[in-house]
Amino acid sequence: MTVPNGTDQTQSDAEIAARLQAQFDSAPVASVVHVDTKVPRPSNQPYTQATMVSMPPSASVGGGGGLGFPGSGHQQPAASAQPATINAINVPYNPHFGEAAGPTVLTPEQTRLLAVVSLARAIRTLASIDMFFIFMYTLFFSPLFIGAAWGPFFGYMSGKEYSCFRAKVYAFYYIIKVCFDAYLVVNFSTFFYLFGFMVDAFICSVVVRYCRILETLEAGEIARLREGGAAGIV
Repeated sequence: MTVPNGTDQTQSDAEIAARLQAQFDSAPVASVVHVDTKVPRPSNQPYTQATMVSMPPSASVGGGGGLGFPGSGHQQPAASAQPATINAINVPYNPHFGEAAGPTVLTPEQTRLLAVVSLARAIRTLASIDMFFIFMYTLFFSPLFIGAAWGPFFGYMSGKEYSCFRAKVYAFYYIIKVCFDAYLVVNFSTFFYLFGFMVDAFICSVVVRYCRILETLEAGEIARLREGGAAGIV
């Protein structure tokens, strides 16, 4: 075998292999310690995994403080490091990990409050529709129709603030409207007035139901609805 140092030297493969093996065996190397405290652990405490690497201030393989072959001028710098944590994971313990989440079961109180939220949303929608028609009547027929805007205004505010008083005012507005529709049906007997009477009677029943539910709520429940709505219930 020819060694690349400018001269021809013949050595057996066994001698070269033995010399390299002796150099690698005598060199200091890094020590790796894996710490796993997953088992055992308390049932309600997180566990930690960590891998520690400890390396001496200087480590060399081969002659001259670096890795190389005998007679060669190629040297690698020595590795140095201080003990350090290279991987640390803090995993909270969850005894139900991997289990399918079951359906959310609502309490009777939550069911009742969600019904109030749904009715309040419906009241706001109906009041907005009433306000739209009043605006159209005012624009195309007579400016006097704007005087009827007080009913939808109280209705919208009752649905927004869960106010029982404003809901009662809105219900009173619809009672007047139903009575007027009944007068038109009796005197003119047309399908248009009959249909309007049926629609207004149904809306009046919804508003009255909303008033009755609001009367059963406590001050704390109303404040809870005003703060978060449906998000503050579930």
